[in-house]
Amino acid sequence: EKQKIQEERNAVIKDMEAVRDLFKGTYGVPPDPTKFWSKGIRLAKHFNAWTSLQGATASLIDIGRSLFFNGLQRSLGTTWESFNSGITKSIWKISLKEARMSGEGFDMLLSTRALAYNDLDTIYGTLNKIERGANKMSGVFFMANLMSPFNQMIKTHNTMMIITRLLEESENLVNGTITKLNRAKLAQSGIGLDDAKRIIKQYENHGQGKGSLQNDGSLEHIRLAKSFDWMDDEIAKKFQLAVQNDVNLAIVTPSLADTPLWMSTELGGLVVQFK
Repeated sequence: EKQKIQEERNAVIKDMEAVRDLFKGTYGVPPDPTKFWSKGIRLAKHFNAWTSLQGATASLIDIGRSLFFNGLQRSLGTTWESFNSGITKSIWKISLKEARMSGEGFDMLLSTRALAYNDLDTIYGTLNKIERGANKMSGVFFMANLMSPFNQMIKTHNTMMIITRLLEESENLVNGTITKLNRAKLAQSGIGLDDAKRIIKQYENHGQGKGSLQNDGSLEHIRLAKSFDWMDDEIAKKFQLAVQNDVNLAIVTPSLADTPLWMSTELGGLVVQFK
């Protein structure tokens, strides 16, 4: 019995150390990441990205995923209104700013999701001129095959729908008309009753759309939070984190816990690069 407990303890410690190292970006990294073998593997991953990935077509599934995540009626209603309201440019500009306030929507600048897709999001690929050149070439390639522009567009679009849903369901939570499922979704995003009350108050004073003081009748479905103008900084940050949480669920983005640990080693990462 003692031996079983010790084995369980050792397994838990091993997992905890792996979590720590994954977050630090050091799991599976050799003592010397500048050696020829390590450089070769990183360059091979770049080559695979240039020759094997289909670009924007690899992300088309995001359109279907966003419909399931936000609901068919809300998705179609907000999308149609965004193009038919007469203030399309303003809606997309505000939605992009909201996405960037939550830490998303920088794909045109940083190619963050494309790099994560290709398992290239590591600092060790910037240690020499050849790899830095390969990184730059990958960034250009992700622009040329439209992967980064598509990722930024679909994230901006989903931010618009997610913010509308968060504001609608926060209002339903305050009014006591929310469904059990949507209450759970808000809780998963970190929003409780007190948070919802503060969110609605800030939206009414600073947002644009149904129920806000700035509603001029041009928007019936879309609700623009404009959290960057909120006076309550604490709830604005919490709202932005909720948006970030839901964007990464609606637009499936590879994360640290998605794969077995052996896939985070050098050779394992190369063999199953696109997972």
